[in-house]
Amino acid sequence: MKSAQTLSTLPPDSHCLYLLFPTRSAVGRTVAVVIIIIAIALAGVVVAYYETSQTPVNNVKFSLGFPVTYFAAPYFYGMDLGYYKQNGINVTILPGTSGPAAISAVSTGQVDFAMGDVSGVIYALAHSNITNVRIVAVFFPKSFLGIVYNKAVISTLSDLNGKSGGAGTPATTPATGLFLAVAKLNGLNVSSMKMQYASTLAVQPLVATGQLDFVVTAAQEVAGLSVQAAKSGIQLGFFPFYEYGLDNYGVVLVTSTSMIQNHGPLVQRFVKAALQSMTAGILNPQSAVQSLVKHNPQLNQTLMIEGWNLDISCCLQGVTASTNPLAFGYINPQRMQQTVNNLYLGMGASPTPNATRFYTDAYTTPP
Repeated sequence: MKSAQTLSTLPPDSHCLYLLFPTRSAVGRTVAVVIIIIAIALAGVVVAYYETSQTPVNNVKFSLGFPVTYFAAPYFYGMDLGYYKQNGINVTILPGTSGPAAISAVSTGQVDFAMGDVSGVIYALAHSNITNVRIVAVFFPKSFLGIVYNKAVISTLSDLNGKSGGAGTPATTPATGLFLAVAKLNGLNVSSMKMQYASTLAVQPLVATGQLDFVVTAAQEVAGLSVQAAKSGIQLGFFPFYEYGLDNYGVVLVTSTSMIQNHGPLVQRFVKAALQSMTAGILNPQSAVQSLVKHNPQLNQTLMIEGWNLDISCCLQGVTASTNPLAFGYINPQRMQQTVNNLYLGMGASPTPNATRFYTDAYTTPP
């Protein structure tokens, strides 16, 4: 063993190595250095593997609320971009049949998250015994609901008076309630209109064939209806409700209170991934639709691009590459309360409840 005198003559950085490997050979000391470096590197790999293996990967069922169409493009795009996996989520995107059905599926735990138009969500919660569902993010800052009309007979909102129109059954269709609220706010005489109330799918095509002068529906439907209308030489226009006194939120994301209480971190991660998907889909509409059609080859890509671009132009302006997705999805308390007020005005219901009954803003960030 070397003496203290010999040890002191070694370079300072070698003292520890010498104590570990008291060999007289410089080559031996070099080998020792290599062994330690390799050991440290292997230790890092083991730690990284252990940490990765401990990161939970959650299987999540996400209902679109309605049959797959234009507005679903960003969620499939986000899946292809890996946003869900990056947030520890294995997502299954499911088509739906209606907003109320999606709310019920969330309430009973059949799905973990669902999307729906805010008016349909609030309507469903207000007309049912469901109390365990909350809005956790906004997908569409503006509502895409409004009035599709025949330009040959209508050019201003007041022209609706005395014309023939179609809308969903008032007792079950929130969009019809909003139409009635617009009429009240703008002094329209609904009793002078020749209204046909049925399912929205039944009345929509009638404006494209000239059998009705206008219908209450969504902006993206103009794409498909215009193709049909062109065959009859009809040009269609659109009056968005938000231009006539109803500054409502549009599509929102919901989950159950049990998810919020028992799986708060998962809710946070899913909200982040979904809003990342939305912002990417807005910035890259064509790529988003390509993802949509790749996963749903039965859809017409040209029609889907047109419909998604209509949604963006009507309700999703202002997103840039620097947009914070969580701020994009923020639920402003004043706007949410106004949204609730407008819907209750259209339903003719009172008193108007506090909007906090329907949402939580714990998962998004004020802009």
